Amino acid sequence: MRLPNVELSVKNVAAALTIIQGLAWTIMSLICIILFHSQPEFLSEPTSYMESVGRGIYLMFLSKASGPFPGKTFTFDVFAGFMWFYFFLDILWIGTAVYMLWKDSAKTVMVWSYVTLFVCLWDFITFVILGVDYDKCLEYSNTIEWTDVITLKSRCAYSVLHCGKGIYLVDC
Repeated sequence: MRLPNVELSVKNVAAALTIIQGLAWTIMSLICIILFHSQPEFLSEPTSYMESVGRGIYLMFLSKASGPFPGKTFTFDVFAGFMWFYFFLDILWIGTAVYMLWKDSAKTVMVWSYVTLFVCLWDFITFVILGVDYDKCLEYSNTIEWTDVITLKSRCAYSVLHCGKGIYLVDC
């Protein structure tokens, strides 16, 4: 069944936005995967804020060194697995959006809708796991002798705040 003109316009905008967002997420996932497998060495102190953020992201999620608190769910292996899954999921999402641009049928919109719903569900699962890690970090901060508990709690917050696929802010 061919879509009416208004629905066709909405479908085209949705497909274009999906392609843009999917490409961004695919690139960020791929960067995380490359960093995970390359294990770069940091030879000098960071000279800019972005270098500090980049080092923090790497050390928090991609370094094979232990995390900032025990019992962390998003260990480096789990995080890398999530990034691989995001990578393939985003490729599927982009593929359905491109297919939706080529075909003007309600069936292709339904397929794209199901894939988009699954992307949202996977984002929610990731958010819940990050929330569990945040709670574990806060519990850990209450059990140790730390001179500046506020600093440790802010590290907990920064270590699990999700700012986009593969991009996290960390205060290290």
